Amino acid sequence: METIEFGETYKYDTMLVGITVPVALFDGAESSAFKAKIDTGSSFCIFERKNGERLGLNIESGGEIRISTATDDFTAYGHELTMFVLGIETYTKVYFAKEEWFTRNVLGR
Repeated sequence: METIEFGETYKYDTMLVGITVPVALFDGAESSAFKAKIDTGSSFCIFERKNGERLGLNIESGGEIRISTATDDFTAYGHELTMFVLGIETYTKVYFAKEEWFTRNVLGR
């Protein structure tokens, strides 16, 4: 029998739909902190536009992609940033929605 042990435990709010965790993005000295839902079915980390604007990013200067979901399609722009989630820091490409009506923050694969 295999056992997995973790050095830390994060207790998320079970009263919220889905697993919600704190996220911090960094671009140089600028930072943006917010909460996001873990979505293992999502191929991308996609965040609200305002979270990128807090970093001083020109959202549309990132690489444009069109994302399709079961209910809608939308445009997002990719930016390479430092992301900190549950004690893990990575340098990765994240996407910010073009439209302000997109009000979700999703941690994908």
